[in-house]
Amino acid sequence: MEDEVLQRRHKEKLERLQAIEDERQSGKEKRKQEAQIDQKESVSDFLRAFEQKKTDIVLSLSGAEEHPKEEVAALLERVAHMLTDLKRDTAKAALYLPHYERRQAKLAIDELSDRLSRTKATLLPKQRFRFKSRHLLKKREEEEKSQVVSTKPNKTLKDAKLNIIDRHNETICIKSGEVEGGDIWLSQLTDCTIYICDRSSAVRMAGLERCRIYVGPVAGSVHLEKATACHFSIASRQIRIHETRNCDFYLYVLSGPIIETCSELRFAPYNFSYERYSQHMMDAGLAADISSTDSNNEHNKWAQVEDFNWLRVQHSPNWCQVEEQNRKPTVTIQSAGELL
Repeated sequence: MEDEVLQRRHKEKLERLQAIEDERQSGKEKRKQEAQIDQKESVSDFLRAFEQKKTDIVLSLSGAEEHPKEEVAALLERVAHMLTDLKRDTAKAALYLPHYERRQAKLAIDELSDRLSRTKATLLPKQRFRFKSRHLLKKREEEEKSQVVSTKPNKTLKDAKLNIIDRHNETICIKSGEVEGGDIWLSQLTDCTIYICDRSSAVRMAGLERCRIYVGPVAGSVHLEKATACHFSIASRQIRIHETRNCDFYLYVLSGPIIETCSELRFAPYNFSYERYSQHMMDAGLAADISSTDSNNEHNKWAQVEDFNWLRVQHSPNWCQVEEQNRKPTVTIQSAGELL
């Protein structure tokens, strides 16, 4: 009888211990689930706050040029502090952010830093002290006038070799040798068709509507802002697109296109050619040999688009690829005369 009592007590003790262990495991699993929910909420909260702060910085930089000159320095200083806070917040969130979100946040911060630097360089250029004779000043003015296509030189990009500004319903063809590796500035164009059959070092475009722009090899970068319902055929090292809607981009680019505050963009391989195109591709450093100038070669990253306004794993809704059967054929220019 005593043995039965001992066995029963031992069994009850084991059952109590098992109940305690089951409760512990249940609590552990519950805490794990709650931690996962908290982490998801933390990621969501971070992305929402990050997007808002990034938008505030972009809007501040976009409107900087509208401020009086004496206020610009203070404004850019505030933007720099905002950017520092954004970097600090991102560093703290690195503990729980997935790899993709961390990478996208870093790319967005790098782009904002670059944009702040460009804005400073444009609106607050460093002044150099140097003596100039009247003769040299006059010569410089004459050279600048000869480089401007537009009749409004006050709006031109200071160091551009070619400026095409305030044009409407025109077709313009720039022949080989007219740019010769210089910079290009296109601005305030409506219903225009521009062919640039030459190589350049950089291209900047702003305020384009219902235009068709065909650009030969660009050794550096292309920067586009505020375009609507346009077609672009561009070969360049990189391209950045801002505040643009409902446009087609046929590209040859060595790094993935970057878009920001854009929608309804469509991408396809480059489709522009002219007499010295292959040679200009090599001169611009975009192709190692003639055979690699094909727009569909492995070096062309036209489809690797990065949307700085989309930090999710899913594909951005702001851009898509043009289906192969719907792509426009290659535009080939034999001579400027055929356009006249």
